Amino acid sequence: QGMCIIRRLHKKFYYLLPVIALMAFVVCMSGYMRQKESAPQKELKAKVRRIVYEVWNKGNTDVIDELYSTEVVLQSTSSKYINGLEANIRRLENRRILYPDIEFTINEMIVKGNTVMLLWACKGTQTGQLPTSSVKPTYKHFRLTGCCFFHFEEEKVVEEWEIYDRLTLMQQLGYKLVPPKQNDNN
Repeated sequence: QGMCIIRRLHKKFYYLLPVIALMAFVVCMSGYMRQKESAPQKELKAKVRRIVYEVWNKGNTDVIDELYSTEVVLQSTSSKYINGLEANIRRLENRRILYPDIEFTINEMIVKGNTVMLLWACKGTQTGQLPTSSVKPTYKHFRLTGCCFFHFEEEKVVEEWEIYDRLTLMQQLGYKLVPPKQNDNN
């Protein structure tokens, strides 16, 4: 009679065994795929968050020497190389002059070794003018996305790559793309 009960249970749950095994496999794999970040990765992300929220959004350049190396090199799609901490501070201050209400948000951060990839979005209005520029404010609002790569050495950013679509920014500010004049010799 005891074997009869086991056979009946076996028949009832026979088809559930593969489902239970599959569910156990999925649970195990999801834990494997969702690996925890290491403490150094969390620290690097925290530093990048400070750069975005304190330096970029609030314009607080007092904390920049805590986050950037004095020999930092910035490479951007919008300008030539910017070398050194002081030049980087001037660049950030100029950005705040041109776009005083600029606000960045973090969409994603990925850490690989000592490098953090930041996917960001920003919005603002061009209401300022640089003292050395004849370009007048447009008072136009813009929205933009881009990404940055921050490479760290000894807990500080030594290299930053900034990539965004400058043409889209200029068009949103009201600038027009004018094709070059045709040469009669062509």
